Amino acid sequence: MTRKDYVAFAEVFSSILPESKNYSDGIIRRKIINALCKVFKSDNERFDAEKFRKACNFYTRDYNSSHD
Repeated sequence: MTRKDYVAFAEVFSSILPESKNYSDGIIRRKIINALCKVFKSDNERFDAEKFRKACNFYTRDYNSSHD
């Protein structure tokens, strides 16, 4: 995949699951985003997971959790 594909995923993800301060929503978002990051990293070693999380409007510090 290319950067264009990662950007498209982030845009879709961001629009489907808008940022929420609800803790359980945050857990679900974290699990989905981290699973996608693993797939994307295995596809492209230069994939930047933190940049992708930011593009998805997801910040793990908001949920006081670690990466899966």
